[in-house]
Amino acid sequence: MRGNTIASFTLLLSVMGSLYGQDCVDLENAPSERLVSFLERIVPNDQNSKCVTFAIKALGDRQFKPAVGVLTRLLDFRRPPSEEERAGVVTLHTFYPATTALEQIGRSSLPLVLKAIKSSSTSAKARENAVDVWMETYKYNRPEGVASLKRAATEASESSAKERMDWALSYALRWCGPGDMPKCKRAAGMDN
Repeated sequence: MRGNTIASFTLLLSVMGSLYGQDCVDLENAPSERLVSFLERIVPNDQNSKCVTFAIKALGDRQFKPAVGVLTRLLDFRRPPSEEERAGVVTLHTFYPATTALEQIGRSSLPLVLKAIKSSSTSAKARENAVDVWMETYKYNRPEGVASLKRAATEASESSAKERMDWALSYALRWCGPGDMPKCKRAAGMDN
């Protein structure tokens, strides 16, 4: 009798883990298309955040370009702290895994990242993270990253999109070190 109770309890925990999205075993060897499908249909919450984080990281590690759309939508998804972080250990891992995934995918992610920067429906945090992705993609030439944002700002037709792009330009300057700052400011049209 006791063995049946333990087996039933173990089964219940397994089912509950799956229901609450914390058992990500079925995603571990999933093809990239399945991970994208999972992220497209899920609304991230406390119960599924581990699996969302896993899927985002896997897509970035695989540099799966068809995931750019869903990853851009998840720019403001904040992963839960790891065990080490909860214990007070500082790690170098970002709390926003979609930023790292998009950076890993590289320049092919930039058109949708730019769209996120311009969009009125993008949250403030997602917009900041989009600029971070943009500038990290240009990590070997920050002034060129600023210049490309400036070109996009010039091409923006709506005044509200232009305002968001102007904000992005000034926010992007924080990525420029002292040696690059004069070039970055010139590229942004702020060389006074």
